[in-house]
Amino acid sequence: MSVTAARRGRPRSSSLDDSIELAALELLATGGFGALTMEAIAARAGVGKASLYRRFSNLEDLLSRALLRLDEDLVEAANLEDADAARQALLDTMARIRSRTPDSLNGRIMLRVISEGERFPQLLAVIQERLLRPRQQRIRDLLEQARRLGVLAPDADLDTGVALLVGPMVWLGMLRITQAQVPNEAVLAQLLTGLGFPANDS
Repeated sequence: MSVTAARRGRPRSSSLDDSIELAALELLATGGFGALTMEAIAARAGVGKASLYRRFSNLEDLLSRALLRLDEDLVEAANLEDADAARQALLDTMARIRSRTPDSLNGRIMLRVISEGERFPQLLAVIQERLLRPRQQRIRDLLEQARRLGVLAPDADLDTGVALLVGPMVWLGMLRITQAQVPNEAVLAQLLTGLGFPANDS
């Protein structure tokens, strides 16, 4: 076996991968898209640029893989049995979105996406593909199940429904508006009425 082949076959260090990917997320959260460069990530992780390029082909590849670390809140849609189950599943989803305060890593990254994303279209595309769309799809799946259960109008626009559910929760979380001030149940009641849910008689 050649020396080159042996080098290529060496196992990657998971701890080094952790350091690099976490450095990228923290740099994005604290410095924004403009600060997110391979040089800056290498410096923050305490490694050489060569180590980055042995693992990631470019900045977009590195960011895409680093964003996988934020998937702990990405919950598969359950098989819902009735309208009450659909309503509770949506409440749970909204609570997770609202919990992303400006202090959390997710929250700080979202603030950067909202304020700077359009100026960095290539990196924004990675964020949309890896972070936003999977979460939007989970909510759409919940709404689709609710529609199949007959609690949404057959012609309900599910993409509009996703926007109506996510937007208020991001706003409430980022502004630290408490449940005592605006409870999730009150927001959901208004939104679901507009989407064709029956009134909650409980």
